[in-house]
Formats: sequence, C-alpha cells, structure tokens
Amino acid sequence: NFNKAANDWRKNSICDFTTADVQGLGFAMGAGGDFKISKDSTQQWVMMETEQALDQAEVSSFISSIYALKSSNFVDRKPASMSPAMQLSIQTGTKGIVIVKAFPDAEHGFLIQSSQNPESYFSGNQEALTDKLFVQAEKFFAKEEE
Repeated sequence: NFNKAANDWRKNSICDFTTADVQGLGFAMGAGGDFKISKDSTQQWVMMETEQALDQAEVSSFISSIYALKSSNFVDRKPASMSPAMQLSIQTGTKGIVIVKAFPDAEHGFLIQSSQNPESYFSGNQEALTDKLFVQAEKFFAKEEE
C-alpha cells in the first residue's frame, strides 16, 4: 500500500530488547539525581551504590514499559544543544548497552534519541515519552506497608 504517510516508512523504535536480557539500568538525571540499579548475586534488583533492596515488581514493570518502546512523533531537526539533560543506560546481555538521551527543547520539552535508532529524534511531550523513560530513584524503593 503506497498510501502511507512518510512517517509510516520510518523506523519508530526507541528501545528494542527483551526484558529478561536486562542486567542493569543507569539513570543520569542531573542535579544529583543519578543512580544505578543492577541484579545482585541472587538475581534481585538492588541500588548499585548502596545494595539497597528495591521493589522487584516496580523494576520489572518499568522494564516492561520500555523494552519495545516506539513513537511516531518524529522531530525533523537536531537539538539546539547536543549535551543531554538526562540519559538512561540499559545494560543488556545480548545487545550491549542501549543509551537513550533527552535533549532540552523549547517546543517539545525534550527531544528523545536512542542509540538503537540514532538518526531519529522524538518529541518528549507526546505520549508522555520523557516521563516513561526518565524516572526518579524513589519509584523503585519498596513502599512501606501501612
């Protein structure tokens, strides 16, 4: 079918890996919000710096929400500044490190770029893309039972 829009022919993948393949996550959030999580010797997710146990379901849920992340909200220009405000590094067993960067942008909040699709930039405001990818460490902390 040749009645497709130009964007329909473009590679819309941001992240493409299997959830079981993920070995660690690194968040460079700026302003002291950097953190890394990884699996310990018992295959439990922990905060790397402190070995603090994390909410396993929250970590799994986050990975499940991004492992096949796509967007059709292309932005056809490079960021004004090529230094990212935030960066997510996903350590995988078979695909190496997948790096997703967020560049500040007046119109789109952030332009999102992935090492798996480096020629494309996506609008961070559309589909809450920025919020899906870049989260605070507290998201993964075990919730205290009331």
